Amino acid sequence: MQPSRGYKEAKRLLHKHYGDELRIASAYIDKALQWPQIKSEDGKALNAYAMFLVGCHNTMEDIESLEEMDNPTNLRTVVSKLPYKMKERWRAGSLQHQRETRPKSKIYRPGELYRAPSQNSNGSPLRRHPRQPSYLRWKERQGKTPS
Repeated sequence: MQPSRGYKEAKRLLHKHYGDELRIASAYIDKALQWPQIKSEDGKALNAYAMFLVGCHNTMEDIESLEEMDNPTNLRTVVSKLPYKMKERWRAGSLQHQRETRPKSKIYRPGELYRAPSQNSNGSPLRRHPRQPSYLRWKERQGKTPS
């Protein structure tokens, strides 16, 4: 086989196996729907989910299959994986988006919401900082060092 013909055939086979846009969109949606629930203390899991969803959004946009993610059932399931406070932020953003774009509009894309965790050093905007026991805080206010 000539190299130019072999190259074309290899490219055709790769496109056949890995270039099917419907298969790519289905794989992303399935992975998003199968993702486990994220706890508010788990900054790494939240960041991983955020990065996956940003990648998913970008890929779906590139292959023009973003409508698959606009399905209310799929979007509701994707958002249900988030911790409670993030769900509330998404709902508030969604309502504001619908008020601003009255006629039929695309569903609010939570892309900015998903990007938020990576802006934080610990990977989670919901992560609580460990608090000192009240006894130690009281000693600090009194100017005493804890023993």
